[in-house]
Amino acid sequence: MDIDAFKQLRDHAEFSPYKGKLKKPDVHVSGDNPLCGDTISIDLHMVKGKIKEAKFTHHGCVLSGAAASALLEYAEGKELEKIQNLTPEKMFKLLGTEISPARVPCALLALAVLRQKQGGK
Repeated sequence: MDIDAFKQLRDHAEFSPYKGKLKKPDVHVSGDNPLCGDTISIDLHMVKGKIKEAKFTHHGCVLSGAAASALLEYAEGKELEKIQNLTPEKMFKLLGTEISPARVPCALLALAVLRQKQGGK
């Protein structure tokens, strides 16, 4: 990954408008990557089955934070079930850079956390 791609990911993770917590989320899920210690919590406000508002808190590497931000940006206005069914390739495309095999778990952590919520309700 070149330095410009890293800076873009860092900015996405650190200055994301999706960073934070919702006061009364309809959905709250959290998880971690035990291999590297990254943790992510995601709060969603749902209206008529669609994601109206989304926030995340994150401790860990830039890539997992940027992936959470990119995922939530993409998710707003969409059905949770549709987001849960995203492919890894779509997540990589949202990030806009190549992901090395060793970093795949970081790039997919937010998606894995959202998949914990069953049924999209």
